[in-house]
Amino acid sequence: MPAQEWNGRERRNTSDRRQSSDRREEIRFEPGKQDRRKNRGRRTEDQDPWQKNLND
Repeated sequence: MPAQEWNGRERRNTSDRRQSSDRREEIRFEPGKQDRRKNRGRRTEDQDPWQKNLND
């Protein structure tokens, strides 16, 4: 379903609140660091028991 354009009266008193740039771009990706999404958690229930036994 295509997006419809608003035809009613504009009720906003101010311009867009989001005027600063998004800071996440500089936080989420750092070249040279391991991808954090591939890391397993630090909790014991997050660990893979099969991988632990293979490393022993």
